[in-house]
Amino acid sequence: MSNLEMAKKCYQRALTLDVNNAHALTALAMMEMDNERGAKDAHRVKKNVTKMFNAHRQNPNLAATLNGLADHFFKKMRYNKVIELCSRSVERTANVEVKGQAYLLMARTYHKENNFEQASKFYKLARNNFKSNQELLFNPALQMGLGQMALRNKDMKNALSYFEKGLAKNPSCKELLLVLGSIYANKSSLKKSAAAIKYLQKVIELDNVDYEARLELGNLYRSQGSDASKKEALKLYKRSIKAMTEVHGKKPTPDLLNNVAVLYQKLGDFKNARKEFIKALKLSKKDGDSDNNNSSSSNDDDNEIFIDLLKEGSSNYLYEKSNITLTFNVALYLEQTGDRIRAERLHLGIVKHFPGYGESYVCLGQIYRERNMHTEAVEYLKKAVSKFYSPEPIKR
Repeated sequence: MSNLEMAKKCYQRALTLDVNNAHALTALAMMEMDNERGAKDAHRVKKNVTKMFNAHRQNPNLAATLNGLADHFFKKMRYNKVIELCSRSVERTANVEVKGQAYLLMARTYHKENNFEQASKFYKLARNNFKSNQELLFNPALQMGLGQMALRNKDMKNALSYFEKGLAKNPSCKELLLVLGSIYANKSSLKKSAAAIKYLQKVIELDNVDYEARLELGNLYRSQGSDASKKEALKLYKRSIKAMTEVHGKKPTPDLLNNVAVLYQKLGDFKNARKEFIKALKLSKKDGDSDNNNSSSSNDDDNEIFIDLLKEGSSNYLYEKSNITLTFNVALYLEQTGDRIRAERLHLGIVKHFPGYGESYVCLGQIYRERNMHTEAVEYLKKAVSKFYSPEPIKR
C-alpha cells in the first residue's frame, strides 16, 4: 500500500480489534520510527521500542519484528544481538524483501566491525532480494555500502555508479552527498569540482554543524590558488574548527591548523599565521592542548612561545613523520619573516631525517646563495636536482 496514512489507519484499526496484534504493533512502531528518524525525543523513541518489544512478546517468530529489534540494537552498537536477530528473521520468513532488510542490517553490522568480506556478501544478498522493489533497491544505506565495498576493491567506476544512483533516488541523503563531494573534491582527474562544491554545500545546508563537508570544501578552495579562494578556504576551515570543538567535542588536527596557518601566511597575515603555527606545534609536541586562548596574547608573548617551541634541545618532535610537513611550512614562514638562522636549522634537520626531501635542499641552496656562500649553495642545489625537486613521500 503506497498511501502511508491509509496504512497507518488500517493498522490502528487492527489494534482496536486486537490490542496484541503483533503485525500491527510492529508496523506502526516502524512507521513512526521512520518518521522520527534523527529526532532526539528520547521519550518517543522509547515508546516505539516498547511497542516493538510488546509485538515480539506476542509473536517471537515474526520476522519483521525481529528486524525492527535488530535495527534498535544496531543503533545501540550491540552487534552480536543484531546478527542473532537477523539470522532468526531470515530463517522465519519466505518474504524476499523482509529477508533483504535482515541481510542489509547484517551487512552494515559486519561493515562496522571491519569484516569486509562478510559485509560485501550480505550487501549483495540484500541487493538481490530487493531487485523487484525499486524503493528498497535504492535504499541509501545499501547503495552506500555497495559503493564503499567497491572502493575497498579499488573499483572507482562502480563505486561512483552506486553512489550516484543512490543520490539520484535520495537527493537529500547527507552521507551520499558527502562521499560523492569528497571524491569529486579530491580526484581532480574526474573534473567534477563544480559538482563537489554543489554537493558539499548541500551537506552544510542540511547540517549546519557538519565539519567534514566544510573541511573538504576548504581543501578544494585552497587548491584553486586565487586570493578569493584562499579567503573562502580560510573561512570554511575556521567554521569547521568551531563546529568540531564546540559541537562535536573534537580537537582540530595539527595538519588542519597547519593549513590555516599557511593560508594566513599566503594572504600576508603573518601575525595570525604565527598564532596558528603555535597551536599546531603545541599539538604536534603532544602537549595535549592547542589552547585557543593565545588570540588575546601580545605579539611579544607569541614570539616567545614560538621560539620556545622551536628550541634546539626540545625539537625532536619536529622531525617525526607525521609532523614533517608542518616543520617545512614553519621553516618557510621563518624565511619569509626574516629569521633565516632558525629556518636553516629546520631545513637541515629535515634533510638529516628525510634525505629525500628535495624542497628543503632548494631552500638551503637559496639561503646560502643569499649569504654569498656559493660552494654550499651549489652543493645543496645539486642535491635538490638529484631529488627531482620532490619531497620524499611520507606515509601518513
